[in-house]
Amino acid sequence: MGMPRIDKADVRRADNSTEPRQGVALRADKERLRSLDWPAPQALRCPFMPRLIKTPERIVAAGNLPKLIDEFVGRVNTGTEVISIARMQSPAGWLEPGQTPEFTEYTLVLRGCLRVTTRSGAIDVRAGEAIVTYPGEWVQYGTPTEATEYVAICTPAFAPHTVHRDA
Repeated sequence: MGMPRIDKADVRRADNSTEPRQGVALRADKERLRSLDWPAPQALRCPFMPRLIKTPERIVAAGNLPKLIDEFVGRVNTGTEVISIARMQSPAGWLEPGQTPEFTEYTLVLRGCLRVTTRSGAIDVRAGEAIVTYPGEWVQYGTPTEATEYVAICTPAFAPHTVHRDA
């Protein structure tokens, strides 16, 4: 069950126009929209209102050394299942267990160098570069040579039960 889809036709003005209005006319349009038999305001909040995320949630990281994971959007911080966005900060020498995730992961390196190892070899992703890994592909992340900061975006959102780490 998803959010109801609302077309421009659903919010036509009394003159049957969908063009933007200003001033008094705009206030009248807003009053008219409030009077419609719409779903509960909570159901409308997400697709129509910006939501500022002031602070991330700190997530416990897997690996041989402590690594910081700050989830801004995802299952833990916002209850979002379709995407997760997290800032990672790992020390030199960090290595994560190999995994075969059920999600696509887009990784943008901000500082340092992230080593991404797959069954076909290793790829060093440097600051200003990005890499995409796909579901069902075995992958291992590490920062063997220097402290690294990067952003990881997973679709659907990261979850411990969908990452399938090596035993």
